[in-house]
Amino acid sequence: MVEKKRFSSNSIRTKFIASFLLVSLIPLLIVSLLVSNLNSKITISKEKESMHGLVLSKAQAMDEWFRTQMAELQLVAETETIKSMDNERIFPFISIVNERSEVFETNFIVNSKGTVISHTTPKNIGSDYSDRSYVQAALTKGESSYSEVLISKATGNRIVVVATPIKDNGGKVIGVLAGSANFEALVDTFLKDGIDKASGITLVDAEKRLQVAPNKEDIYSTIDEASISSTLKAALRKSLVESGISLFELSNENFLIAYAPIQTVGYGLSISMPEKLALEESNAIEKLTYLIIVISSILIIALAYSIITKLIKPILAVSEGMKTVANGDLTSQPLEVKSNDEIGNLTASFNEMVVNMKEVIKTVANTAAQVSASSDELMASAEHTNVATEQVTASVQEVAGSAEKQTYEVEHNARALGEVSNGVNRIVDSSKKVFELANHTTTLAEIGGQSVQDTVNQMNSIHSSVNESNTMIKSLYERSREVSSILDVITGIAEQTNLLSLNAAIEAARAGEHGRGFAVVADEVRKLAEQSQQSAKEILAIVEGIQKDTESSVQIMARVTDDVQVGVKVSNEAIEKFNGILQSTKEITPQMEEVSAIAEQMSAAVQQVSATINDLSVIAKGNATTAEEVAASTEEQMASMQEITASANTLSSKAEELNQLISKFKYKN
Repeated sequence: MVEKKRFSSNSIRTKFIASFLLVSLIPLLIVSLLVSNLNSKITISKEKESMHGLVLSKAQAMDEWFRTQMAELQLVAETETIKSMDNERIFPFISIVNERSEVFETNFIVNSKGTVISHTTPKNIGSDYSDRSYVQAALTKGESSYSEVLISKATGNRIVVVATPIKDNGGKVIGVLAGSANFEALVDTFLKDGIDKASGITLVDAEKRLQVAPNKEDIYSTIDEASISSTLKAALRKSLVESGISLFELSNENFLIAYAPIQTVGYGLSISMPEKLALEESNAIEKLTYLIIVISSILIIALAYSIITKLIKPILAVSEGMKTVANGDLTSQPLEVKSNDEIGNLTASFNEMVVNMKEVIKTVANTAAQVSASSDELMASAEHTNVATEQVTASVQEVAGSAEKQTYEVEHNARALGEVSNGVNRIVDSSKKVFELANHTTTLAEIGGQSVQDTVNQMNSIHSSVNESNTMIKSLYERSREVSSILDVITGIAEQTNLLSLNAAIEAARAGEHGRGFAVVADEVRKLAEQSQQSAKEILAIVEGIQKDTESSVQIMARVTDDVQVGVKVSNEAIEKFNGILQSTKEITPQMEEVSAIAEQMSAAVQQVSATINDLSVIAKGNATTAEEVAASTEEQMASMQEITASANTLSSKAEELNQLISKFKYKN
C-alpha cells in the first residue's frame, strides 16, 4: 500500500519527477531535433559545394585537355615542313608527332580540295574527306574545330577528330592538319579516379548524346531517348550551357546532381549521388543524439527519484504531525530538523507552532476562569457608575451653552483677517513673477550676446578658411598645368614605343619561326603603347576640366569672402543691442528684489495673526464640541452601563462554553 501511494499520480513525488522530466527533457529534445535538422542541412550544403567544386574542376580539366590537343596541332601546322604540303617531308614529321603523342591514334593532312595527301596510316592517303564538317570548317572558314564523337574503324575506340587549317605565309588556307584523339583516354584520365564509386557520372556531347552514363544502356542515346527522369534530363541540358546543382528523383530515391559545361567542345559533365549517402554521417549523429536522450532520461529519473525522496521525507513527517494536531493531540515529540533550507524551516516552524498552540490553550484556559470571576464583579460596579453619570450630565450641559457663543465671535474675526491675508499673498506672488521674469530676461540676454559673439568668431574662422581654400585652389590650378606638360611627354613616349614595337614586329616576321615569340611580345608592347597614348588623352581631358573648375572655384571663393565680411558686421551690431538689453534688465532686478522682500514680510505678519485667530477658533470649537460630546457621552455611558450588565451575564456563559472547548485538547503531558 505504501509503494502504491508513493507512485500515485496525485503524490508529490510523482509530480516532482514529472516536472523534472518536462523541464530537462523537453528542451533537450527540442535542441536535439533542431541540431539534427540543422546538421542535415549543413551536411547537404557542404556536399553540394563539394560536388559542385568537383564537377567544375573535372570540366575545366577536360576543357584544358581539348584545348591542349588543339594547341599542339596548331603549333605543328605553322611549321615550314607542314606548309610545304610535300608528303615526302610531311610523313616522317607527322609520324614522329604521332609516336610522341599519348592521345592521337592517327594524324593526317588534307589539301585544299579535301584529299588526304599524308596519313600515319598510309592506306588512307588519297581518300576524299571534303564532305567532313571539320574539313569544311577549316577550308572555307579558316577555323579550327572538333568533330562529333566517332568510332575508329581501326581500333574500335571512340575518337574525336581535332582539325586546324594550314595557312601559307600570306595567310591563305592551303590545307588541313588533323588528328584523331582517343576519347577513351579522356574518359580514363578524368572520369575514373577521384570520384566516389557510389556517384553516377554522365557526359553529354555537343550532339546531346550520352557518351558516359551510369546505365550502360543509355550510352549513345540522346537526352530525350535516355530512360531517365525529366528532372535529370533538364539538368543534363543545363550542363551544356551552365554550371549548377539540383535534385532529382529516381526509383523513389532522391539524388543530388552537380553539372558544368566543357565549353571548348560544347559538352556537358554531371556527377550525381544518392542523398541518403550524403546524409550517412548526419544520420549517425542523429542516432547518437537519440541514444543520449534515452540515457539522459534514465539518469534524470534516477537522480530525480533520489533527490525528491530526500526532499519529501521531512514533508511527509510534517504532514503526519499536522494530522495528529488536527485530532487535538499536542503532546507529541518535536520533529527532527535535519537541514537549514526551506524544508528545515518548515519543520522548525511546525515544532514552534505546536509549542505556541500549547501555550495558547493553557493561557485561554486560565483566562476563561478569570473571566468568569470578573464578570460577577463587573455587574456590581456598573450599578454604582449609573448614579454618578446622571450628576455629570447636568453640569456639562451648562458649559456647552457658553462655549457656543465664544465660538461665533472668534470665527467672525478669522474671516475678516483671511481676506487681508489673501490680498497680501497675491502681491507677493505678483512681485515674485516680475522678479523671475527680470532674471530670465537677463539670462537670455547674456546667452544671446554670447551666441552672437560665437557667431562672429565662427565667421572670422570661416573667413580664414576661405582664404586658405582660395590659396589651395590656385595651387591646384598651377599643378594641373604641370600635369598637362607631363602628359605631353607621356604621349610622345607612347608614340615612340608604338613605332619601336612596329619595327620589332617587322624584324620578328623576317626571323620566321625563331622570331614568332618575339613578334607576340612586340604586338603586346604595341597594344600597351596605344593604351598608354589613349589613357594620356583621357587624363588630359580630365585635367583641362579640373583647370576650368578651379577657375570657377576662385571666383566663388571671392564672393564667399565678401558675404562673410557682411555677416561679421551684422553680428557686431547685434552684440551692441544685446548689451543694451542686458544693462536695462540689470537695473530693474534690484528694485524688484526689494519689492518682493517687503511683500513677503507683510504676508508673514498677516499669517501669524491669522494663525493666532485660527487657534482661538479651534480652541473655542473644541470647547463647545467637547462639552457636547461629554454630555452625549454621559448619556451613552448610562446606556452602556446597562449593556455592560447584560454583557457580563453573557460573558459568564461564554466562559463556561470556552472551558468545554479547551477540554477537547490534550496539552498536559
